[in-house]
Amino acid sequence: MAHDAHNVVVVGTNDSDIARAIKELELMQGGQVAVSSGQISAKLPLPIAGLVSNRPLDEVIRAIADLNAAAHQMGCDLAAPS
Repeated sequence: MAHDAHNVVVVGTNDSDIARAIKELELMQGGQVAVSSGQISAKLPLPIAGLVSNRPLDEVIRAIADLNAAAHQMGCDLAAPS
């Protein structure tokens, strides 16, 4: 999250996946998304000001776990923040 400026922050290895991620963020009206080989691996829509979910807590927790798993599958060996 980029709380100070509410900008999009994207990390990627190729322009097509980066563009796909940005398009999905636009469609979700904010959130987090993992894209690999042009496919969305996991996502967490945050449509309230691009920062807050309107979904039940159990769905949000599951989406965060899916995002962490997708990042791990794409080679990220950093621990998820706790």
